[in-house]
Amino acid sequence: MLNSNNFIGGYSTTATAAGTTVLVADSNFQQFFTGVTTQTITLPVVSTLSLGHQYHIVNRSTGVVTINSSGSNLVQSMAAGSECFVTCILITGTTAASWDTSYMPGFSGYTGVSGFSGVSGFSGYTGVSGFSGYTGVSGFSGYTGVSGFS
Repeated sequence: MLNSNNFIGGYSTTATAAGTTVLVADSNFQQFFTGVTTQTITLPVVSTLSLGHQYHIVNRSTGVVTINSSGSNLVQSMAAGSECFVTCILITGTTAASWDTSYMPGFSGYTGVSGFSGVSGFSGYTGVSGFSGYTGVSGFSGYTGVSGFS
């Protein structure tokens, strides 16, 4: 049995250049994208992976980072400042169905955000304020100091 208190999966940083980054089975777990334009990520062919193989993709650029399957199917579009864990859930096929995503839109440090609808599932945030224009907001739990929702 392998046991550890911490796992260091390595990381790579890519400057966005309106190009394509192709990940393979031995690509680093953490993939950071910086810069001022877009980037497309192509995930590995799933038959080269094991079930549960993950990547943590962080968009620190000002553009959209698009995550596609090996068959060029959209898995997730990532807004600036967001993060996404992608997990291989099927080891056959080339579509988005072979991947599960956990997307975090990156509200950290934002105030005065408006115009969102249908937002759900946020938990554990503290000191959130200045959000307006929300409709259909649900699933908030563990919040303290939340104000300004209308």
